[in-house]
Amino acid sequence: MLAANWPEHRGRSWQGELAQWFESSGCDVWVLASDHLLPDDYARVWLAQEYGDIVPTEAINSWLAAYIAADITMLHCGFVLLSHAPGREPWIEIRELPPGGGRRGESLDRILAARDLAARSDDAALIDLRLVPLARLEAIEHRRPGANGWCVERVDLRAADGLRIAMRVDPLAADLLGWMDGSRSAGEAATAFAQARGLAPETIIGALPALLRKLLEAGLIVPDTES
Repeated sequence: MLAANWPEHRGRSWQGELAQWFESSGCDVWVLASDHLLPDDYARVWLAQEYGDIVPTEAINSWLAAYIAADITMLHCGFVLLSHAPGREPWIEIRELPPGGGRRGESLDRILAARDLAARSDDAALIDLRLVPLARLEAIEHRRPGANGWCVERVDLRAADGLRIAMRVDPLAADLLGWMDGSRSAGEAATAFAQARGLAPETIIGALPALLRKLLEAGLIVPDTES
């Protein structure tokens, strides 16, 4: 993992420019942005390392002149993680680094492993995996009043530690996730869930691979290590 700083140019997306830097790298790229500073603030932070608390105005003006000439409107700071992606199309993920969160290194390792698994598994292989929700996964329900009381409209799944990645799913998908306990494959769990709900299993199975990929890529489900 590398600590990095990168500019934002007027009228351009810094995320798009950053992604272009890594297009030919052959690596999966995970960018975690931690700070976003105006040119004046950025210059003061770095010049203070040389001058201390009192930074000469001339030095600041020199830096600002360079930013103006380059049409730089913001400076961003964060971390970049590169992982070689042989034999497949690499991906790039750009996210904000959340405050707190505990051991982020473990969270990164888990998500990278899960994303690699999703990338090298076809739909049939995904459905055959024994998967479980992340141990510290929270489900936050959003309800609205209905004819027979409060109805769950949507559910936000969120990792309670690490990178605290969140993902919005419909209530049916959230309920299905609760049936994945590692004792059976994801496909078997989905079939049992559909039968219990009086739904056509093929409908649930048809949407399952896309759901599993999204959950794996977010690190919100993981392979069951005890199966």
